[in-house]
Amino acid sequence: MPPPPTDPAQISAASTLQQSFQALLAAEGLSDRLPSLHEKALQQAYQRVLPRLNALSVKEILNPALPVADAVVLGFQLYLQIQKDLPRLKKLVSIGELSAEYLEQLETLVLALLYAELLWQNARALKIPKSEKADVSSAKYVRQELLSAADYVWRHDERTKKYLKQIREGSSLQDLADDLSALVILFRQAWDQIVGQSQITLEDLEIASQHAERVLHTVLLKEQQEAHQQRNRAYTLFHLAYQSLSAAGRFLHHLEKQPALLYPALRPLASKSANKHTPAPVVVPSPQP
Repeated sequence: MPPPPTDPAQISAASTLQQSFQALLAAEGLSDRLPSLHEKALQQAYQRVLPRLNALSVKEILNPALPVADAVVLGFQLYLQIQKDLPRLKKLVSIGELSAEYLEQLETLVLALLYAELLWQNARALKIPKSEKADVSSAKYVRQELLSAADYVWRHDERTKKYLKQIREGSSLQDLADDLSALVILFRQAWDQIVGQSQITLEDLEIASQHAERVLHTVLLKEQQEAHQQRNRAYTLFHLAYQSLSAAGRFLHHLEKQPALLYPALRPLASKSANKHTPAPVVVPSPQP
C-alpha cells in the first residue's frame, strides 16, 4: 500500500472534495460536532479501518457504483439524518434489526473513504512514462556486477565501502531501482579517476540506468494498483454500512410519503447519452415499501 501523502501540494488536493462537505456541515449547523475534514482527521479514520480493509477478500470488494465524491456527500447527508433519528435507530439495534457497528462507525467510514480516494487520486496523478516491462532478474544481475566492480575500485576507500554495504542491505523493488541509480551516479562522478580500473564501461552504466528506470516504473504502477484496490475496499465497507442504515431509516419512515428522500439508496449515475438535455441525478429514490 502506498504511504499517506505528506507533501503539502499533494494534501491540498483534498480541498476540492472537502469544500462541498464543509458547506453542507455549516448549513446544518454541525460543523463543530463532526471531526475536522483536515487531512489529519481523514488519515486517522483511514488508519482505524485499515485492518478491516485488508481483511476483505477479493470476492467481497466492490467497484464504486457512482463517483466516490458523490458517495461521500451522500454519506454525510445520511449521517446528518441519522442524528435526527438516533433514538429510534438505537431501538432497532437493541432488537437486532440493525448493526450497532454500522451506526457507530458511519462517520469514520465516510472519512476513511474520502482519504482512500485522495490516496488514489494522488497515485493516479503520477505521470508514468511508457516503458518496457522491467526484467527484475537482469536488473539484479547488473546491480551485482556494479557492486563487485565498485568493491574493487574503492577497496581502499573506507567511506565508499560503508556506502556499498548500505546498498547491499536493500531487498525490495524500490531498493533495486534506487541501488542501480546510486551505483550509476557513483561511477559517473568518479569516471575520470577510475576509467580503466574495471571492466565497467559507459555503455554498461547506461544499461544500468535503463534498468533502474524500468524497475521504478514497475514500482509506481504497483503503487497505483494498490491505491486503486484500497479505494475500492474502503468503498465496500462504506457501501455495506450505507445500505444497512438507509434501509433501517426507510423502515422508520415507512408511513411517510417519500421515506427514500430522507434515506436515499446508492444508485449509479445514468448514462450521459440517455438524456443530453437533462442532468443525470446522482440519487434515484427507491420505491416506497
